Amino acid sequence: MIQDILMSITIEKTIQAIQDSEQNGLLCDRAKAIITGYSGDKIVGLLQRFTSFFSQNYGNSEVCYLEVGVFKGMTLLSTAVSCPNFPCYGIDNFAYFDKEGKNLSIVIERQNRLGVCNAHLIQEDYEDALLNLPARIDSKKVGVYFIDGPHDYRSELMCLEMGLPYLHENALIVVDDCNYRHIRQAVNDFLITHPEYKLIFEAYTKCHPNHMNSEEYKEAVEGWWNGVNVLVKDIHNEITPIFPPTERSRLLYENEHQIHPFCIADIAPEGLKLLYSLYQEDRNNQSLDRAKLNSFFKKIDELHAKYQEQGYLLKKQMNTFSKYLPKLTVNLPGDDKIQILPQKNRLQMAVDYFQTAKKLQRKKRFPESIFFYRKAIELHSQLSWFHNCLGETLAEIGDWQEAISSYYQAISLNPRNAYFYYNLAKALLHENQTQKAIDFYQKAIEIQPNLPKLWAELGNAWKTQQEIDKAISCWQKTIELKPDFLSAYVSLIEILIQQQKRQRAEYYLQQAFQLLPTSEPLQVLKSQLYG
Repeated sequence: MIQDILMSITIEKTIQAIQDSEQNGLLCDRAKAIITGYSGDKIVGLLQRFTSFFSQNYGNSEVCYLEVGVFKGMTLLSTAVSCPNFPCYGIDNFAYFDKEGKNLSIVIERQNRLGVCNAHLIQEDYEDALLNLPARIDSKKVGVYFIDGPHDYRSELMCLEMGLPYLHENALIVVDDCNYRHIRQAVNDFLITHPEYKLIFEAYTKCHPNHMNSEEYKEAVEGWWNGVNVLVKDIHNEITPIFPPTERSRLLYENEHQIHPFCIADIAPEGLKLLYSLYQEDRNNQSLDRAKLNSFFKKIDELHAKYQEQGYLLKKQMNTFSKYLPKLTVNLPGDDKIQILPQKNRLQMAVDYFQTAKKLQRKKRFPESIFFYRKAIELHSQLSWFHNCLGETLAEIGDWQEAISSYYQAISLNPRNAYFYYNLAKALLHENQTQKAIDFYQKAIEIQPNLPKLWAELGNAWKTQQEIDKAISCWQKTIELKPDFLSAYVSLIEILIQQQKRQRAEYYLQQAFQLLPTSEPLQVLKSQLYG
C-alpha cells in the first residue's frame, strides 16, 4: 500500500515539476553565473526539482542522483547546488568534446568556486562505470537518472538498459538531446521492450541550437535546449503508453551492417565530411582540394597496414574480422537465455490512432473515439491497452456487451493487469451478472491485493448477493487499507445499523468522524443511530 501511494505521489510530483520548470525554469540559479555548458534552464530546473523531491522524501543515504555525460559540469553541479545534502554522481571519462583535455579541471575548478561537496565524479567509460556501479555509489539506488552521454544509438540504449538494476522503484529517467532521431529511436525501443516504463513528457525544439538565430538560441538556452524525454516506472499501467516520434524507415540503422564490415569503417565519419566538402567545392566551381584527399588516403593506408599486421587479408566489403573467434563453443545448461524480441509492425501508426482516440474520449466525443480505437486495433491488435480503452469508451455509451468483449480481449493479452479485471467486473454488474463480476473482482485482488477500491466494490457486489458477512469483511479491509475511505464507512455503518449491531456501528462511526469530521453522510448516519 505504501509503495502504491508513493508511486502515485511520484507521478503527481513529476507532472508538477514539469509544469513548474516550463513556467519558471531554474529552481536554484546560484550556479548560473559560474557555469556554462550545453543545456537549457528548463532541463536543469527539472533535474533540480526531481532531485529535491527525492531529497525530501527519502533518506540521503538511500538514494542519489546519477548522470552520464558531465562535460563541463553544468547539470551535475547545478543539481548538486540545489540539494546540498543529496549525493550526486557524474560519469564521464572526458574522452569526447575535449580536444585540449581541460574539461575535468574546469569541472573541479567550478566545484571549488561553488563550494559543492556532494558532487562526485566517476572518471570511467560509462559501460565500465555502470557494470560496477555499486562499488561507486555503495548501496544507494538512483532516484534521478540523467542520460547525456555519447549520443549514438547504441550508447543511448545501453545507458537505459544498464542503469535498470540500480534504479529506485520510483526513479525518474531524463534523456537529453531527443531532437536527434537516433536518440528517440533508442528511447522508443527501450519503451517497447520495457512496457513497465512510460514516456510521461517530451519536448523538442525546431532544430539543433547550433542552427538557430540569436532569438531562437536564447529561447533554447532558457528552455528545453535540444529536446528531452522523461520516463517513469508505471507498474500498475495507470499511464497510457505513448512513444516518441520515430521514422518508419530503419535504413540508417540497417546501413550499419554496410559500414561495419568495410575496411575503413573506423574513419567513416571523416570520409563523409570529406565527401560533402568536395561536393560543395564542386557545386561552387572550386578546384577540388587534393591535399584533403591525400591526407585521407594516407589514413586508409595506415588502417590497411594495421589490419594486415593482425593477419587480415582485407576485402572491399564483408570483412568479418574472424581470425581470433573460437570455432566452436558449447554453453552448458543453466545460463540465462537471450530472447530476440520481434520488431514492431505498423506500431507507430497504430499509436497515432490511439492517441487521437484518447483525446476524443477526454472530450466526450465517444463515437469518434471508438472509430479511432478500432483503427488502432486493426493495425496492431496485440496491445492490451488498445482493447481496454475501447471497452471504456463503449461503456460510456452504454454498449455493455461490446465493452465486455473488449475487456476480455485485453485480459487475454495481459492477464496480470488488475485494472482490466476491475473494468470487466463493473461492466458485468451492469448486465446483472453479479456472480461473474465477483469472480473478476477477486481475480483483480489476487493481482493487486492492496487497492482499496477493489475491496470496496467487491463488498458492494457481495451485498447485492445478500452475502452480508462477506460484504462487511470487504469494507473492513477497505478501511484497513485506506482509513479515510468514506463510502466504505457509510456502507459498513448502514449495514450494521440494519443488523442492529449498535456497538459496532458506533465504533466505526466514531472512527470515521475522527478522520472525516465534516462529512454530511456521516451526520445522517449519526442521526439514524442516535435519533
